[in-house]
Amino acid sequence: GIGILKPFTDITEEEFDRMIAINQKGTFLVTQMAVKLLIENFANAKFNSETESYASIINLASQAGKLGAARLSHYSMTKAAVESFSKAIAKELGPYRRRCNAVLPYYIDTPMVNYSNLDQNLKNLIIGPTILKRVGRPDEVANMILFL
Repeated sequence: GIGILKPFTDITEEEFDRMIAINQKGTFLVTQMAVKLLIENFANAKFNSETESYASIINLASQAGKLGAARLSHYSMTKAAVESFSKAIAKELGPYRRRCNAVLPYYIDTPMVNYSNLDQNLKNLIIGPTILKRVGRPDEVANMILFL
């Protein structure tokens, strides 16, 4: 996904449309393709028990979508949509013994966040509510997805 750190009033329509296209529409289209394949292959699946399932769709949402984030209201909106969408897809996939989860990381040290280049006041705001008093790492998110 993408995010643009700007006040709500400064986001252009083009920036907003791009964020919707990538964060929401992109998630929708990739999930739709995956669901079609999962349902198509369900009939051929070999299960060892009544509850066993080997397939899962993992979508990336964000804590910004859950909690809201100043100067990221537009991003927060798109990620809240991804979380809600993932819950709905999970309900549709249930009869096929397939899962859909959304992972909701907080700030992760990626080029999009560019944490090392932020001013100290913003860094303090970001890490303030965290238990570990630091931003997350990409490998931590990857390990969560692998676990699911």
